[in-house]
Amino acid sequence: MPFAEVHSIQLLDEEVRRTSESMFWSYELNLVLRNGNRINLIDHGNQREIRWDAGDLSRMIDVPIWDFIGYRQPVDALDPNEIKARILHHIF
Repeated sequence: MPFAEVHSIQLLDEEVRRTSESMFWSYELNLVLRNGNRINLIDHGNQREIRWDAGDLSRMIDVPIWDFIGYRQPVDALDPNEIKARILHHIF
């Protein structure tokens, strides 16, 4: 895949639970392509390292970083399926 197809680098985090008392944070580095698809490059548990990796890659292929680590959707936000349904209702 040519680097020209990459639109941005996306960073995400997620809480991973092994048991009810054991959890850890996992961090994802994805390539977001111009067609909207994503390619997962790496997942690991070190936030600082994944941000360094994203910075190095961003400079190398000259694309922005979309850093969503720590972003949480508000509790009172609409369900994603409800948002889609409203958009489709508006279109049709």
